[in-house]
Amino acid sequence: MKKHLLALALIAAAGGANAAVMTQSQEYAYTAGTVTNWGAVPGGAPSPVELTFSAFDSSLGTLDSVIVTLFGAVTSSATVNAVSAEPFGADVTGGARIRVLSGPGAGAQLNISTSSTTNPLAAGTQETIDFGTKLGSTLLSVNIADFLSDVTFGLAAIGGNSCGTSGGNNGCDFSTTAGARITVEYDYTVRPPVTVPEPASMALVGLGMMGLAAIRRRK
Repeated sequence: MKKHLLALALIAAAGGANAAVMTQSQEYAYTAGTVTNWGAVPGGAPSPVELTFSAFDSSLGTLDSVIVTLFGAVTSSATVNAVSAEPFGADVTGGARIRVLSGPGAGAQLNISTSSTTNPLAAGTQETIDFGTKLGSTLLSVNIADFLSDVTFGLAAIGGNSCGTSGGNNGCDFSTTAGARITVEYDYTVRPPVTVPEPASMALVGLGMMGLAAIRRRK
């Protein structure tokens, strides 16, 4: 039995398949961000931001799976202005929503936000909250068939800011920027090149066949 398995292993070693990965990435103002809103949302650009990816090259092999990830970066700050005669704090949230409007995974949405509460503010004073830059990501639901031709994703972003208080009369001024990136990962099986077998490879296959023949004769 061991000899039989060894003979089959020798044959398989002469020509096996290899897995490989190829990644494409496109971004829209991901590092510096741009004023939110953008991409066909109220107050934003008249049309979605489009990120286009090349189709999988079928000459490389057989496409086994596609992993698409939407990344987002949001930089935000808020200035709370107290105009009440009584001191009250404010509950402030700074962030943005990045949406996939068209293409594979359309309808997906990435929410990135941070919340904070100010100390009680006396009338006529203000406090600035710097939320810094927050990152997020989400996987999109896609089909392999979508990537056998070129693919375009339509994206949009809208601010997700809020300012509330338990009393008094406070106002908040927000500064928010958002950027997005999509990464497409192709996982595929490499197609073996069509070549004339080298003498060493032929000998390896022959050795395996001889092992199988010897086992059959003994049986």
